[in-house]
Amino acid sequence: MRAAMLANGWTKETKVIVLADGADGLKNLVKAAVNSEPRSILDWFHISMRLRPIEQMAAKLAGALENDEPDMATFVTQRLPNIRHQMWNGQWHPAIARMKIIYQGTAKATTRIGGAIGEHMQRFRLKSLAVQMRAL
Repeated sequence: MRAAMLANGWTKETKVIVLADGADGLKNLVKAAVNSEPRSILDWFHISMRLRPIEQMAAKLAGALENDEPDMATFVTQRLPNIRHQMWNGQWHPAIARMKIIYQGTAKATTRIGGAIGEHMQRFRLKSLAVQMRAL
């Protein structure tokens, strides 16, 4: 791989970005070739795959928020389904900002709500954070 990169103009100063599925295989191969940590970004298909479960959790999450945080419940119901559309249309920063608002807005509720709903909300938050971290 290093030889191919050198043949195509790579130098030690060149920044390398790995666009892949999130698994470590390709990233580790590139890391070995360039002797540094490349930036890793998920491809669109895998971002979309990670967003789907988040979208499916939205209704249950909004239901748990309705009593104590109705504004956040409305935000989740109305804004979460549009995140994939925004990303698909190149509006990455607004989509990530929207996910951060939801992530931060559900923090208090996660600690307040216990049981299965609290666990559901925590899974939602972890999945949301993973997408935010890997999308940009």
